[in-house]
Amino acid sequence: MECSGNPIQLCRYCGDAPCEWQQYSKDIIGSRLRMLSPHKRRDSRRTKRALSQLYYYLKHGSFPKTTKVALPLCMEKQIVNLNNTIRRVCAAASPDVAAHNASSAERTESEDDVSASRK
Repeated sequence: MECSGNPIQLCRYCGDAPCEWQQYSKDIIGSRLRMLSPHKRRDSRRTKRALSQLYYYLKHGSFPKTTKVALPLCMEKQIVNLNNTIRRVCAAASPDVAAHNASSAERTESEDDVSASRK
């Protein structure tokens, strides 16, 4: 079956066409990117829970507090893949952990050393 000239692709995880990930991926990816913050890092469990709740809200229009979100396999796999990709990109783009965790006095001292060595 064709839709506007493009063949419908079956999901490799759930076998549906269109897959729920295809329907909601733009909103979920955008939300995940907005979660990036240089000041407060979220652990993957909380991130996954927040994205799961967003998926449920987008699909059902409301989110009752007592509901445990059961994700389809494709959503679960794609959210994990998204988190892993963002974690790898952030790790590659950020300075090493020691420099990131150094106190401001240590950073100032090391900057002074670099400035002195350039003179």
